[in-house]
Amino acid sequence: MRRTALADQPLTYGPVGGTLAPTLLDSPPGGYRATESSVRIGSGSARFAAASAELMSWQVLRRSGITVTDAAGASAREVTLGDTVVQSLPLAGLRFAAPIRVVRLLREPRRTGYAAGTLPGHPLRGEELFLIEHRADDSVWLVIRALYRPATPLYRVGTPAIAFARRRYSARFLRALL
Repeated sequence: MRRTALADQPLTYGPVGGTLAPTLLDSPPGGYRATESSVRIGSGSARFAAASAELMSWQVLRRSGITVTDAAGASAREVTLGDTVVQSLPLAGLRFAAPIRVVRLLREPRRTGYAAGTLPGHPLRGEELFLIEHRADDSVWLVIRALYRPATPLYRVGTPAIAFARRRYSARFLRALL
């Protein structure tokens, strides 16, 4: 599929915005797995502002070894609602294209983040939320929530490998802003 055609493609899953649901971990949508991981990355307003800026310029993904390009193949610059980008993920010596669209933005006084949903060609169906939280105790946290399932029967066969890769990338994401 041509990159420029990706902007016209529908999302490959139904519960858009589902990663923001407070009950996600207790009752994920049918057929989906749900995960959440977080790490304290510092404290104070300055750390919150810096981490928010890094997150919103794709740095969590880039520092995890993922290339993020826009529909024209140029390096994506800032996270914007509705943007369609292609992540290129290195895994086992290969690179997998994983197209996503930004489906939600959060810009609140104490929370900044975005949710991205999968598009055709992504090995998974679902959504991932990346969030910087400035909590009441002045600590700053990176929180990652996801709901996902394999996109095709072939990927279903590889579910254990996909689960391993998700854990591996989640760990990289959590270290990206430390």
